[in-house]
Amino acid sequence: MVNKIKLTVVICTYNGAKYFKEQFESIINQSYPIDEIIIVDDNSIDETFSIIEELTKGKECIKVFRNETNLGYNKNFEKGLQLATGDIIAICDQDDIWHLDKLKIQIETWTEPTLLTYCDTIPFLDKIPSNPEKNKISCRLKGNNPKQLSVFNTISGHTVLFKRELLQLILPFIEDVYYDWLLAITAMCNGGISHISEILVYQREHAQNVTIKKNLSKSVVLVKDKFLLTKQLKYFRTIPNLTQEDQHFFDLFNELWFERKIGFNWNLFLFIFKNRKDIFAYKVRKFPFFSYLKHSIRFATN
Repeated sequence: MVNKIKLTVVICTYNGAKYFKEQFESIINQSYPIDEIIIVDDNSIDETFSIIEELTKGKECIKVFRNETNLGYNKNFEKGLQLATGDIIAICDQDDIWHLDKLKIQIETWTEPTLLTYCDTIPFLDKIPSNPEKNKISCRLKGNNPKQLSVFNTISGHTVLFKRELLQLILPFIEDVYYDWLLAITAMCNGGISHISEILVYQREHAQNVTIKKNLSKSVVLVKDKFLLTKQLKYFRTIPNLTQEDQHFFDLFNELWFERKIGFNWNLFLFIFKNRKDIFAYKVRKFPFFSYLKHSIRFATN
């Protein structure tokens, strides 16, 4: 992407007083110029908002908002994204740290006609590792195959940049489906997504981290998977500009999922196992056949 574009960074906060300053500094010191920063605080009850006011004082490109009531994670980001006016939008959590060339690298390596690009990210506790190693478990999905995002999403919001027109395809957000999942799978059907194999975001791990909390245990994840699928598949069938093949896939997946009864559903199992390389493409597997078989059985058992 050669021509200068208007860039907006959207930051959402809630009770992030302990970590916000470090994240904020990694944004305002980016090597690529930011035209607009939108900060939406979700009615924090700690010192977050006063810290935001102090750090942003006198900075004309920064617009600060505070919700009168708590909207929650998804709705707060929806509000922030609706307020953004940039041609390209970057999403930011309140407690991570960005590589100082994050935006520059992502914009300069953007490949057309993709609507969304994302980078690698790694977790950290107290300090950023001096020699960070990439995640060797999750696959870096790219291209235009939405079936690969049908049951699991590895494209986190804090790693993405996307074109403004993508918002027109997904707003308002669907309840109970994570906003970054909506962005990624919709982009796959509308120009595709690209990936930069560089660690440009350091994700802080702590008890209040939303991403960490939603992965507490295998049993919780299993329940969450099946709950989300009920919501997701109804939405995924309606993604704008699905190909005929993908439409058929999601229609059939949705139909089989909603017809499942207590116990083992043989037709659902056959469908999932037949499409296993797409449905379970999000993870690197040492023994693919047995892993696909295990997960197909898991999803076909109610």
